[in-house]
Amino acid sequence: MSNYPTEPNPNSKISAFGTVNCQTISGLPILQLRDTVKTNNGPQFDIVDEAIYHFRTNIFMRDFPAKTGADRLIIYLTFYGMKCLKFIAKNKTNKQKCQLELDGWNLKPFPIPGEGGFIIDSYVTAPANNEKTQLREYFKKLRIEMGNRLLARIFAQGNEADKWWICFANKKFLDKEMAN
Repeated sequence: MSNYPTEPNPNSKISAFGTVNCQTISGLPILQLRDTVKTNNGPQFDIVDEAIYHFRTNIFMRDFPAKTGADRLIIYLTFYGMKCLKFIAKNKTNKQKCQLELDGWNLKPFPIPGEGGFIIDSYVTAPANNEKTQLREYFKKLRIEMGNRLLARIFAQGNEADKWWICFANKKFLDKEMAN
């Protein structure tokens, strides 16, 4: 983990994780994640933290020049974060209900690269058959971590959602909206 960034890139269009040497599937890096659900292990700062850090800046972009696989992950996490915000905005006075909705949504099947409905399919290639399970598990972890950390950030002041975050719930990132 010595080459892992410890803070976000100041330029929100270039991920700090773009130069990390790691396994890739479908042109996407399989980066280490901090597990906040079970063990709280992993790097202190990860791609999910970077996506949340640049979230409010990135959602105003109409184009995002994805130069690295990490940039593509930031794009995916921003789309997913927008979907989470919509769930949270519906129940902005009840953190537990938001958590239940996000947990339920994460249990539903979702597309990965190469499958119909994957929001950033034009940015990636389909995985080899023997890589699909690993990629699906990685995306599941990304989604769970993004949802949980975004929820914690939005409800950081108590049991009511931060209005500054909720005001972004109706925005569209890159003029698109994630279906699943």
